Amino acid sequence: MEGGMPNTYATTTTTTTRTVFFDKSMFRSREVLLKIGEVLVCLIGLICVSCAPNPYISQAGFFYFLSSVGIVVALVMMVLYVVHLRDKMAGTLRLNFVEMVYAALWSFFFFAAAIACVVLGSKFSNGGAYIAAGFFGFVAMVLYGIDAFIMYNAWRHGTTRSATQTTQQASTPAY
Repeated sequence: MEGGMPNTYATTTTTTTRTVFFDKSMFRSREVLLKIGEVLVCLIGLICVSCAPNPYISQAGFFYFLSSVGIVVALVMMVLYVVHLRDKMAGTLRLNFVEMVYAALWSFFFFAAAIACVVLGSKFSNGGAYIAAGFFGFVAMVLYGIDAFIMYNAWRHGTTRSATQTTQQASTPAY
């Protein structure tokens, strides 16, 4: 206290909330375009394995499983990106790390499944569908590898896609 008067300070409180909304501009982001590519490649590979002469062989079944799960997870993640729900959940669930591990595993699994399908297709005279599935498996492996790299960088730097933020300021007057 100087001169008998108490010191007074003005305080300002800023709260930032991220809103959940549909954002069609997210369809041009690299994350969503990558998810669209993963869905398409998995779908084409799934069709190739389904059209093979004997789709009940274990190699084809593994490829079928990978493609099916890849389609479902990519579609769910794409919806989370487009409605900005992923940004809201990213800190709580550590989605960058989880998505990085998932993409790295799927990249490795598609590598194994693609090799198995190409080897299986080379054993038969009518194994072109297996070879085509193997090709799309290698493409999926690259896409998931790129996705894992992007998520690794996001995890290391702690970044998420930025949703529009609503900022409210409340000021307390000084007395």
